[in-house]
Amino acid sequence: MRAVLFGDIEAAARALLTCPPDAREDLCDRMLAEAGLADRYVRRMGRLHPLWGNGTLRDAARRYGSPPAQGFDDRSYCTCFGLVLKALCHRREKPSM
Repeated sequence: MRAVLFGDIEAAARALLTCPPDAREDLCDRMLAEAGLADRYVRRMGRLHPLWGNGTLRDAARRYGSPPAQGFDDRSYCTCFGLVLKALCHRREKPSM
């Protein structure tokens, strides 16, 4: 997966708002995996992945929908934003194969 910037986290959090709370962790993991697969595809094929884009989390998240931007005063958005951050930290802690 390409470098993760604030906009990537924001796009993923907004995508998570489109699904039920009990499905958000799975969707978050799926988006992170898809971003990684897209990044490898772009490096190998020299073109965008047809579904997941350029290897950024933002491109992987865009296919799941994007409700209007929320502020941090919205509890659901804060929860989703935190879930993305937690998933990113967890992925960074896993040993590479």
